[in-house]
Amino acid sequence: MTRIYFAHAVSDYNTDWERAALARINEMFPAHAGFDIVNPNGEEHDAAYKEQGMAYFHDLCKGCDGVIWAPFPDDSVGAGVYSEVTVFASSGKTVYALDRALGIAQNVKPDLTKVLDVEGTRAKIRHYRSLPQV
Repeated sequence: MTRIYFAHAVSDYNTDWERAALARINEMFPAHAGFDIVNPNGEEHDAAYKEQGMAYFHDLCKGCDGVIWAPFPDDSVGAGVYSEVTVFASSGKTVYALDRALGIAQNVKPDLTKVLDVEGTRAKIRHYRSLPQV
């Protein structure tokens, strides 16, 4: 089984966009072809994150074969997503990008000029969570 990690902002969790993104990812990486999509949006992951911080997700990433990452709607990239992508890129694993229109491209790493620091990421998450769900 090839494990693909889905790195995306917590402000996307449980939204219509996340559901559409997962459907698109599963089209490209179907379970019947031997793929397992690892989505960090889950209670078991939330509890582990509260205990271990980002180290938990970095360890989870190390057990996967590739990553598909998504930016915020304004194309900026959160610190957590960037750090997860870095785990894959630094070990030579496959990196895919998922744009907000659900297009997938291989070997695309985040643009460093669009990566937010932790405080900027938290502010962006608060902003997107304050908006009505579309």
